[in-house]
Amino acid sequence: MSQVPKFGSFRPKGTKTGDDQQHRAPEQAESGSEGHQPHDELSARKTSNSRSLAKHSDRLSKSNHSYHHRHRERPQSASSSSHLLVSQSLNVDSGEVFTDKHFIVDTRGDAKNAEYGSLHRYSVPTYHRIGYGRLVGAPPAAKLDREQSSTTQAVLTIDRQNQTDRPLRSRSLTFPRERRIHVVARDGSDTDIELQADYITLSQALLKRKRGSESPDASVEAVSYRSIYGKATTRSEVSDNHDLSDLSELEGESRTTQAESQAREEHTALLRRTKDNPADANTWFALIDHQVSVVKPGRVDEPLTAGERRTLAEIRLTIHEQALKHCKDLSEREKLLLGMLEHGRIVWDAAKLETKWNEAFRQCPTSVQLWLRYLDHVQTAQTNFRFDTVKAAYIRCLDSLRDVKPIAAIDADDKPGVARFHVLLRLTCFLRDAGHDEQAFALWQAILEYHFFKPPDVRDREIELGLLEAFWEADVPRIGEEGARGWKEYAMTRYKTARKPSSGVECSPPSSDPLRGFIDAETASLSKVHLPAATNEDDSTDDPFKYVMFSDLEPVLRPGLHDLPSPAVVDAFLAFMQLPPIAYTKEHAWHIDQFVRTSANTNKSSVINELFTSYSLFERAFEDCPSLVDPEKVQFVERVLEALIVAQPENDTLTEYYIAYKLHAQPKEAVKLCKRLLKQRPSSLRLYNAYALVEVKLGCMEKAARVWSAALKMSISLGVDGKDEAVRLWHCWVMSRKHQLTDEKGALQCLLAVCEDLPGDVAIEPDNGMDMEIPAAQKLRARQHFEAAWERLAHKRKLELAVLTAECHICYTYLIGGHSIEAAVNLTGKYSDRLSRANAPQTAHALLLQAQARLIQHHIKRHRPYRPALLRSVLEESVRSFPHDSLLLYGYIRNEAHFRLQDRIRLSLREDLLTGRDASIVGCSIAINEEVRRFREQTVGATQNAVRALFTRALVSPDSGVKHSIVLWTAWFEFELSLCEESTGGNGQEQALRRAKQVFLDGVRCLPWYKGWIVRGMRAFAVKGWMTDDELRQLYDVLMERELRVRTSTEMLDEI
Repeated sequence: MSQVPKFGSFRPKGTKTGDDQQHRAPEQAESGSEGHQPHDELSARKTSNSRSLAKHSDRLSKSNHSYHHRHRERPQSASSSSHLLVSQSLNVDSGEVFTDKHFIVDTRGDAKNAEYGSLHRYSVPTYHRIGYGRLVGAPPAAKLDREQSSTTQAVLTIDRQNQTDRPLRSRSLTFPRERRIHVVARDGSDTDIELQADYITLSQALLKRKRGSESPDASVEAVSYRSIYGKATTRSEVSDNHDLSDLSELEGESRTTQAESQAREEHTALLRRTKDNPADANTWFALIDHQVSVVKPGRVDEPLTAGERRTLAEIRLTIHEQALKHCKDLSEREKLLLGMLEHGRIVWDAAKLETKWNEAFRQCPTSVQLWLRYLDHVQTAQTNFRFDTVKAAYIRCLDSLRDVKPIAAIDADDKPGVARFHVLLRLTCFLRDAGHDEQAFALWQAILEYHFFKPPDVRDREIELGLLEAFWEADVPRIGEEGARGWKEYAMTRYKTARKPSSGVECSPPSSDPLRGFIDAETASLSKVHLPAATNEDDSTDDPFKYVMFSDLEPVLRPGLHDLPSPAVVDAFLAFMQLPPIAYTKEHAWHIDQFVRTSANTNKSSVINELFTSYSLFERAFEDCPSLVDPEKVQFVERVLEALIVAQPENDTLTEYYIAYKLHAQPKEAVKLCKRLLKQRPSSLRLYNAYALVEVKLGCMEKAARVWSAALKMSISLGVDGKDEAVRLWHCWVMSRKHQLTDEKGALQCLLAVCEDLPGDVAIEPDNGMDMEIPAAQKLRARQHFEAAWERLAHKRKLELAVLTAECHICYTYLIGGHSIEAAVNLTGKYSDRLSRANAPQTAHALLLQAQARLIQHHIKRHRPYRPALLRSVLEESVRSFPHDSLLLYGYIRNEAHFRLQDRIRLSLREDLLTGRDASIVGCSIAINEEVRRFREQTVGATQNAVRALFTRALVSPDSGVKHSIVLWTAWFEFELSLCEESTGGNGQEQALRRAKQVFLDGVRCLPWYKGWIVRGMRAFAVKGWMTDDELRQLYDVLMERELRVRTSTEMLDEI
């Protein structure tokens, strides 16, 4: 006789009698139906409802137990709803077999059975409530939403009443997908059913065990050592962890689904607006911008993956095509076409993209922005780049823009004439970077001869070009060359002066090592000025590219030459030579063009873009200027500026710039130049001011004071114009004493002498450290003088002098007010409001904000008290108004550096300067330069990986607007090379070398037109032996395939 095992799992289940089952059926039916059935149908369906509710409860318990398994098995890409929908019906497995005792014959019948062919589904309850909006089987945090629920579905929401986040401490604002929920684990004995019951269960520990019964703990199954839960984990702990993970994932999903719901609602509203008003382009642009929220709801700031970028581009392309069907305005269609082509670059292949470009040009043939974007596309082509193809695209662009009516004055950068000149400037920069320096300099010589030395009384374009061709083919000295007298002089006298041969002599590489000889020769020729060769040079036949004929220039000059204002032509030429602009020059688009700004300061990797005054032009404009390194380039620029001054003898602005350039290039010759020019123009106050600034820069402050005093006395005899120009002299004198000598007392004495009858008689007392006693009447008289001078100059629209007067007034208020920076800031705000009311140009606003930034920096350097929040808000507003001003950006960085919140600075710089709407080469270079500086100074948190990540974000990111910047790529390559040299050897040096090579190869792909990148990379790796001859030869072949110009003989290389 076998014994029954004493295990609970093997005990036989008790059978229920029919009476008990019939006795319990009505109660179960009444509790399950919740009043949804008619009273007369209740008795006939007792057993059926009882069986359905039993299965229903069983399934709910199973689904609640395996909730986390189903939740983790869901695909991540599937869109989740913002609410939990409870299914309104439960399907019964039709494969089950029942006996007759499970059924009750319905003798009365049900009309719904005949109508639906089965039981009435609406009579089956969809869920069971357990109080306070909670449901059986649902998570504890989920409640029934009574407003959104209906008779057909139940909507559950997460109760957030006690889960309010504090913005300053909540990590969910920054890392919404990495939120961790920390909940104190409850006692395992309190189950969910006991907690939600309407009675309290007595503690098991307080129950008295009966005699002969088992221990209270005997029913609790211990964890076996074979358990998969582990030795130190109980089943209750595992269950609690599962509940916590379910709650965390549920709340995370709710947050994501809420963002999805908001994105869909906004998307629907925008679609409705486009249907209501399809001609409104702003609505279409809003819909296009909103698509990123649809693709990545709640994670807009995160970088896009390749798949997401392509999906977003396809969606936006469809919207662009729909918008183009309804928008008829030319400017709006231009913006839509630009956006469509930008997104099509991700989706379309090269052939289809070129076809779309041609279709866009047929719709907007004279769109300057469209042509500039097309030139970016052609010049940066990585696969099929050819020099002749890019040059032909530039000429095609100039031909298309030739029919646009030129302008006589510059009102905005988007005027056709200035924009066409921008294209011409970019063409010359492209020719120079590709190695064709002779063509680039020849074009500028022809442009300057045409605008400044054109023969008078010639108005016909064909005649002008014929005369210019005759002058060019005569091979006489041209502008920038020794002995040049100009086109106008040649047309009048037909002088015959032979041009001197160019100084650059190319040589063949040595036969012993031709490859490395080629690298050294090409590297040496990169920094030289290569003017077109003369006809009498013997080696011009060996290299035909050295000799530039007029037929080579005519396709560019015919559509490109127009009567533009001389300031714009000079400013473009200075930009080509990588020189700072003239003082108070209107900012043009080429000042921040990454294809024009191809070199940075010699000691910094940042690009300077600043509005200069007469004082700042002499003080810091030419510091670390790369164009002052090569003597031949300096000599060429000096000859050009000298010729332009002769052509425009009354242009004191250009003369002042020439003196400042001479001071930094040849300081000893600057004083002689000033005296010579003053003899020619003895009544020019601006030249006297330049002479005094030269003396200040040379350290002769007393001589400078005598020059200023004499010039101020002379200004009285020059009438009203002399009185107005005297403001410039006072400004430079005050700034020199305040910044150059740090003599604030002397600066205050100069400011008080402004309102005197004899302004030249200024007796500056030495600074003894004592505060000056200034009478109240004198303070009032000085303040009234500054106010009156401002009104007078603003009324005459002499806004540069008006801003200089405002700066003097601000400095005066700062010095007499106990060095109160708040008073100076408030006065700056008043003057800014006045400029806004006067409709002043942005140049005047930028000049005023720069003055404020310099004063703030001076205040911080003197370690004077201030409110950090005030200065931060002021500088942030300045940067927001002029995001491309390097002086304002550096002022903001230096101010933030004193607060020791470097992480906040770095984060704001990365977001605003690298990925913001106003991101440019200026902001990116400053942000990277600041990060490199912190790394070199070994600041906490500054590592080489942080620097490398910043470079990657600016240059490798697909959406970056500066990824083709020569300046930034050069800075990154030099940074990686410095790490290679600092490495001692072993694995560290191999990794550093691998990173440097990768940066170089990425630059070869992103800078296909720049010959200097390949040459400098070859030299850097060849000198250290970090590249084999085969690798160097492959780089040489890339130069040949791209049709880039090489100056060294390649006969020996071709034989290798």
